[in-house]
Amino acid sequence: MMPRRALVTGASGFVGPYVVEELLRAGWQVWTLHRSQVHHQGTHSVRGDLNDNESVRQGLSLAQPDILLHLAAQSSVPASFQSPLSTLANNVLGAANLLYAAAALNPMPRVLVVGSAEEYGSVRPEHLPIDETQLLAPVSPYGVSKAAQSLLALSLLTSHNLETVVVRPFNHTGPGQRPNFAVPSFARQIARIEAGLEPPVLRVGNLESRRDFCDVRDIARAYVLAVTQAAPGEVYNIGSGTSVSMSQILDQLLTRSGVEVRVEIDPERVTPAGVPELRADPAKFRHATGWTPRIPLEQTLSDVLDYWRADTKKEMEQT
Repeated sequence: MMPRRALVTGASGFVGPYVVEELLRAGWQVWTLHRSQVHHQGTHSVRGDLNDNESVRQGLSLAQPDILLHLAAQSSVPASFQSPLSTLANNVLGAANLLYAAAALNPMPRVLVVGSAEEYGSVRPEHLPIDETQLLAPVSPYGVSKAAQSLLALSLLTSHNLETVVVRPFNHTGPGQRPNFAVPSFARQIARIEAGLEPPVLRVGNLESRRDFCDVRDIARAYVLAVTQAAPGEVYNIGSGTSVSMSQILDQLLTRSGVEVRVEIDPERVTPAGVPELRADPAKFRHATGWTPRIPLEQTLSDVLDYWRADTKKEMEQT
């Protein structure tokens, strides 16, 4: 019997490679969709630009997936303020092309659409932790784009019988995340200070905001469980259920390093509409799939710092 087929968009992003690995480990035949022909070890690749409806249809027709995991997105909140129109076009129109192409397949795949905790916006303290009944009130172009994408995905279950599952992951980090996100930014700066490549000054954004962090490897496992076990037409929050301040994150990284630094607030790293706290109530998803995070934050932060130390060492060896 041939293994069942999974198609992943955004396989070259941060979470994508971990999801591909999780699917391969579970015995799926994995296909990836890219603008240009890119090969991931152990996978099949098809060409398709999410902004080009016809190329997406052709790519899905070739792959004929049983499940489709849509991870591709412009995923930075600060970048969405700098480029709101391209963020909306990329995240909403790209998802629309993909979802309608999936609905045209026979048989149709089950589709996972990755939303975001940013869809909830700035939630009042008495409404924490956040469950799936919380009203959507995004305060960034990124949050708006994800809310629109999620609503479109859910509408297609009614209009086209496309089995869609929407997840709203809260913050996640781990090795390989780009340094325009807070945790890898901290770790990269620390690694470069350790190596003597930068002065002992660490530039940060708002350290008072509190976020609910999971390890990227736990998130990848959650996505595969969501698309294979969760109920179509439902929305699920994915998070640890606890929050930590960014100052605590920074303190833990500095403790693992031992370097003495001066911390400076960089206005360019402070988003225009800050959200004080995001903390998930993940009970619905845990009940549906049995998922719980396995990797403690302390291990994640150690792994992120080691990743940037190795990256810094490689950079020094190449110069």
